[in-house]
Amino acid sequence: MQQKYHPDRYHQAMSAAMSRIESLAANAPADGTAGEKSLAIEFEGMSEAEVGERSSLLDQIERLIAGWAANGHVIFDAEETLNELALSEPAPFDLDAELFVGGIGYIHFGKIKGLQSQNDPRTHVEGTYIRHAELDDVPGYELTFVCNEPGWSTLKDAKYGDAIRTASCVATAFVALDQELPCVPRQNMFRGDPALIADDVLARAFGVAIIALAILSARENKPTVQAVPLRH
Repeated sequence: MQQKYHPDRYHQAMSAAMSRIESLAANAPADGTAGEKSLAIEFEGMSEAEVGERSSLLDQIERLIAGWAANGHVIFDAEETLNELALSEPAPFDLDAELFVGGIGYIHFGKIKGLQSQNDPRTHVEGTYIRHAELDDVPGYELTFVCNEPGWSTLKDAKYGDAIRTASCVATAFVALDQELPCVPRQNMFRGDPALIADDVLARAFGVAIIALAILSARENKPTVQAVPLRH
Protein backbone atom coordinates (compact mmCIF):
# COMPACT_ATOMS: atom_id res chain seq x y z
CA MET A 1 0.00 0.00 0.00
CA GLN A 2 1.33 3.43 -0.96
CA GLN A 3 2.19 5.66 1.99
CA LYS A 4 0.19 8.90 2.27
CA TYR A 5 3.05 11.23 3.17
CA HIS A 6 6.02 11.82 0.87
CA PRO A 7 8.85 11.21 3.38
CA ASP A 8 7.38 7.83 4.37
CA ARG A 9 6.68 6.82 0.76
CA TYR A 10 10.10 7.90 -0.48
CA HIS A 11 11.91 5.76 2.08
CA GLN A 12 9.74 2.72 1.39
CA ALA A 13 9.84 2.90 -2.41
CA MET A 14 13.44 3.98 -2.99
CA SER A 15 14.80 1.47 -0.47
CA ALA A 16 13.09 -1.29 -2.45
CA ALA A 17 14.35 0.10 -5.78
CA MET A 18 17.90 0.36 -4.45
CA SER A 19 17.78 -3.19 -3.08
CA ARG A 20 16.71 -4.47 -6.47
CA ILE A 21 19.51 -2.71 -8.37
CA GLU A 22 22.10 -3.85 -5.82
CA SER A 23 20.85 -7.43 -6.15
CA LEU A 24 21.07 -7.17 -9.93
CA ALA A 25 24.66 -5.97 -9.72
CA ALA A 26 25.63 -8.62 -7.17
CA ASN A 27 24.20 -11.46 -9.26
CA ALA A 28 25.67 -10.32 -12.58
CA PRO A 29 27.75 -12.95 -14.45
CA ALA A 30 31.45 -12.99 -13.62
CA ASP A 31 32.53 -12.05 -17.17
CA GLY A 32 30.99 -8.63 -16.67
CA THR A 33 29.55 -8.18 -20.17
CA ALA A 34 26.04 -9.48 -19.48
CA GLY A 35 25.97 -7.64 -16.18
CA GLU A 36 26.93 -4.36 -17.82
CA LYS A 37 24.15 -4.83 -20.38
CA SER A 38 21.60 -5.50 -17.62
CA LEU A 39 22.64 -2.39 -15.76
CA ALA A 40 22.64 -0.35 -18.99
CA ILE A 41 19.00 -1.37 -19.56
CA GLU A 42 18.16 0.04 -16.11
CA PHE A 43 19.28 3.49 -17.31
CA GLU A 44 18.00 3.19 -20.88
CA GLY A 45 17.14 6.57 -22.39
CA MET A 46 19.10 8.57 -19.82
CA SER A 47 22.34 10.42 -20.51
CA GLU A 48 25.17 10.43 -17.98
CA ALA A 49 24.43 14.12 -17.40
CA GLU A 50 20.79 13.42 -16.53
CA VAL A 51 21.76 10.56 -14.21
CA GLY A 52 24.19 12.91 -12.46
CA GLU A 53 21.65 15.74 -12.15
CA ARG A 54 18.91 13.47 -10.85
CA SER A 55 21.26 11.77 -8.42
CA SER A 56 22.11 15.21 -7.06
CA LEU A 57 18.39 15.97 -6.58
CA LEU A 58 17.94 12.63 -4.81
CA ASP A 59 20.83 13.47 -2.48
CA GLN A 60 19.10 16.77 -1.67
CA ILE A 61 15.78 15.07 -0.88
CA GLU A 62 17.44 12.34 1.17
CA ARG A 63 19.26 14.92 3.28
CA LEU A 64 15.96 16.71 3.87
CA ILE A 65 14.19 13.51 4.85
CA ALA A 66 17.05 12.50 7.13
CA GLY A 67 16.87 15.89 8.84
CA TRP A 68 13.09 15.68 9.04
CA ALA A 69 13.29 12.21 10.63
CA ALA A 70 16.02 13.23 13.06
CA ASN A 71 14.03 16.23 14.26
CA GLY A 72 10.70 14.74 15.21
CA HIS A 73 8.95 13.71 11.95
CA VAL A 74 6.95 16.97 12.03
CA ILE A 75 4.15 17.11 9.44
CA PHE A 76 1.58 19.87 9.05
CA ASP A 77 -1.25 18.09 7.22
CA ALA A 78 -3.12 21.03 5.75
CA GLU A 79 -5.00 19.24 2.96
CA GLU A 80 -8.52 19.90 4.27
CA THR A 81 -7.85 23.55 5.08
CA LEU A 82 -5.91 24.27 1.90
CA ASN A 83 -8.52 22.61 -0.30
CA GLU A 84 -10.95 25.31 0.78
CA LEU A 85 -8.43 28.13 0.35
CA ALA A 86 -6.30 26.98 -2.60
CA LEU A 87 -7.82 29.45 -5.08
CA SER A 88 -7.79 32.37 -2.67
CA GLU A 89 -5.03 34.80 -1.77
CA PRO A 90 -4.15 35.65 1.83
CA ALA A 91 -4.11 39.22 3.03
CA PRO A 92 -0.60 40.72 3.28
CA PHE A 93 1.22 39.20 6.24
CA ASP A 94 4.63 39.06 7.89
CA LEU A 95 6.38 35.73 7.64
CA ASP A 96 7.06 34.38 11.13
CA ALA A 97 10.75 33.68 11.75
CA GLU A 98 10.02 30.97 14.34
CA LEU A 99 8.41 28.25 12.21
CA PHE A 100 9.98 24.80 12.50
CA VAL A 101 12.83 26.25 14.56
CA GLY A 102 15.86 24.01 14.72
CA GLY A 103 15.08 21.61 11.92
CA ILE A 104 13.01 20.58 8.93
CA GLY A 105 9.23 20.30 8.64
CA TYR A 106 6.93 18.98 5.95
CA ILE A 107 3.70 20.67 4.84
CA HIS A 108 1.30 18.22 3.21
CA PHE A 109 -1.00 19.57 0.48
CA GLY A 110 -2.44 16.21 -0.52
CA LYS A 111 -4.64 16.17 -3.63
CA ILE A 112 -6.04 19.67 -3.43
CA LYS A 113 -7.57 21.21 -6.52
CA GLY A 114 -5.38 23.12 -8.94
CA LEU A 115 -2.10 21.34 -8.27
CA GLN A 116 -2.23 18.84 -11.15
CA SER A 117 0.63 19.01 -13.63
CA GLN A 118 -0.09 20.69 -16.96
CA ASN A 119 2.08 18.04 -18.63
CA ASP A 120 0.51 15.02 -16.93
CA PRO A 121 -2.72 15.44 -14.91
CA ARG A 122 -1.94 12.21 -13.04
CA THR A 123 0.95 14.02 -11.37
CA HIS A 124 0.29 16.59 -8.67
CA VAL A 125 2.43 18.65 -6.32
CA GLU A 126 1.63 17.10 -2.95
CA GLY A 127 3.63 19.14 -0.46
CA THR A 128 6.80 20.97 0.47
CA TYR A 129 9.65 20.50 2.88
CA ILE A 130 10.55 23.67 4.76
CA ARG A 131 13.74 24.64 6.52
CA HIS A 132 15.50 27.78 7.65
CA ALA A 133 18.14 28.95 5.16
CA GLU A 134 20.07 31.96 3.95
CA LEU A 135 20.55 33.23 0.41
CA ASP A 136 23.24 35.87 -0.09
CA ASP A 137 23.25 36.37 3.70
CA VAL A 138 19.50 37.04 3.70
CA PRO A 139 17.57 34.81 6.16
CA GLY A 140 14.43 33.03 5.10
CA TYR A 141 12.93 29.67 4.31
CA GLU A 142 13.85 27.12 1.67
CA LEU A 143 10.80 25.36 0.21
CA THR A 144 11.32 22.06 -1.60
CA PHE A 145 8.23 20.97 -3.52
CA VAL A 146 7.61 17.27 -4.16
CA CYS A 147 5.17 15.36 -6.35
CA ASN A 148 2.99 12.27 -6.29
CA GLU A 149 2.06 10.22 -9.32
CA PRO A 150 0.95 6.65 -10.17
CA GLY A 151 4.57 5.65 -10.80
CA TRP A 152 5.27 5.63 -7.06
CA SER A 153 3.12 2.50 -6.61
CA THR A 154 5.35 0.47 -8.97
CA LEU A 155 8.64 2.19 -8.20
CA LYS A 156 10.26 -0.84 -6.57
CA ASP A 157 9.79 -2.88 -9.76
CA ALA A 158 10.49 -0.14 -12.32
CA LYS A 159 13.75 0.32 -14.19
CA TYR A 160 16.06 2.25 -11.93
CA GLY A 161 16.26 5.15 -14.37
CA ASP A 162 12.47 5.49 -14.30
CA ALA A 163 12.53 5.24 -10.49
CA ILE A 164 14.96 8.11 -10.07
CA ARG A 165 13.05 10.25 -12.58
CA THR A 166 9.90 9.81 -10.50
CA ALA A 167 11.64 10.35 -7.16
CA SER A 168 13.61 13.40 -8.30
CA CYS A 169 10.58 15.36 -9.55
CA VAL A 170 11.27 18.18 -7.09
CA ALA A 171 11.85 21.93 -7.18
CA THR A 172 13.26 24.34 -4.60
CA ALA A 173 12.54 28.03 -3.96
CA PHE A 174 13.68 30.54 -1.34
CA VAL A 175 11.42 32.99 0.51
CA ALA A 176 13.15 35.78 2.46
CA LEU A 177 11.81 36.71 5.88
CA ASP A 178 11.43 40.33 4.76
CA GLN A 179 9.67 39.36 1.51
CA GLU A 180 6.37 41.15 0.97
CA LEU A 181 3.75 38.42 0.98
CA PRO A 182 1.80 37.23 -0.83
CA CYS A 183 3.93 37.59 -3.95
CA VAL A 184 3.97 36.39 -7.54
CA PRO A 185 6.74 33.82 -8.03
CA ARG A 186 9.29 34.25 -10.78
CA GLN A 187 10.22 31.19 -12.81
CA ASN A 188 13.93 31.85 -12.25
CA MET A 189 13.44 31.54 -8.48
CA PHE A 190 13.03 27.76 -8.82
CA ARG A 191 15.69 25.13 -9.32
CA GLY A 192 15.35 21.37 -9.69
CA ASP A 193 13.61 19.08 -12.17
CA PRO A 194 13.49 20.95 -15.53
CA ALA A 195 10.03 19.71 -16.51
CA LEU A 196 8.54 20.66 -13.16
CA ILE A 197 10.15 24.11 -13.21
CA ALA A 198 8.66 24.74 -16.68
CA ASP A 199 5.19 23.63 -15.52
CA ASP A 200 2.69 26.32 -14.50
CA VAL A 201 1.62 24.13 -11.59
CA LEU A 202 4.73 25.12 -9.67
CA ALA A 203 3.60 28.76 -9.42
CA ARG A 204 0.24 27.56 -8.09
CA ALA A 205 1.97 25.27 -5.60
CA PHE A 206 4.07 28.20 -4.43
CA GLY A 207 0.87 30.18 -3.85
CA VAL A 208 -0.58 27.32 -1.80
CA ALA A 209 2.62 27.14 0.25
CA ILE A 210 2.33 30.86 0.98
CA ILE A 211 -1.24 30.30 2.23
CA ALA A 212 0.06 27.53 4.51
CA LEU A 213 2.80 29.85 5.81
CA ALA A 214 0.21 32.55 6.45
CA ILE A 215 -1.84 30.06 8.49
CA LEU A 216 1.19 28.92 10.48
CA SER A 217 2.45 32.47 11.01
CA ALA A 218 -0.91 33.42 12.52
CA ARG A 219 -0.97 30.53 14.97
CA GLU A 220 -0.10 31.14 18.60
CA ASN A 221 1.31 27.63 18.93
CA LYS A 222 4.09 27.65 16.32
CA PRO A 223 5.23 24.31 14.91
CA THR A 224 8.75 23.43 16.04
CA VAL A 225 10.78 20.29 15.55
CA GLN A 226 10.46 19.65 19.26
CA ALA A 227 6.65 19.69 19.03
CA VAL A 228 4.39 16.69 18.82
CA PRO A 229 4.19 15.82 15.09
CA LEU A 230 1.29 17.74 13.53
CA ARG A 231 -0.38 14.80 11.78
CA HIS A 232 -4.16 15.05 11.75
